[in-house]
Amino acid sequence: MNTWKFALIAAGISGMTLGMSAQKVIPDLPRETIQREKIETFRIAYYTERLNLTPEEAQKFWPVYNAYKKNMDQKIRKERPHHAEMPDYAALSDNDAAALVDAEIRQVQEISTLTQKFYTDLKQILAPQKILLFIEADRSFKRVLLKKLEDYRSHEKR
Repeated sequence: MNTWKFALIAAGISGMTLGMSAQKVIPDLPRETIQREKIETFRIAYYTERLNLTPEEAQKFWPVYNAYKKNMDQKIRKERPHHAEMPDYAALSDNDAAALVDAEIRQVQEISTLTQKFYTDLKQILAPQKILLFIEADRSFKRVLLKKLEDYRSHEKR
């Protein structure tokens, strides 16, 4: 009986020690990074399920999609700091407001160009029906993600 107690205590202590040493080896990731990784994992699973890609299609689709997403993220992030510096649009001069509007127009055009190129590239990889499935999956993914975020926030408030 005492042998079992000793074995349990020793296992518990070694488990705690192992856990503490693992914490030193694995760096703490910011919560935002972990959340982004979870979202990307969910996105991949969601698109994979909706598109039902063959292995050959998936091998060609994912690099094209990842390049598109990376370029889109860069375009959007490029403008984000600029908007953060100008919180009070009503107080802007006409010239400053016009400059922001012009910047917004340029960004929309750049995003449109990226999207057109992406769909043109997809036409070389996927059948038109699967491209339409992708468009629908992309839209529904955003709705599902927003719903999950709302549910998480409402659950967090309780």
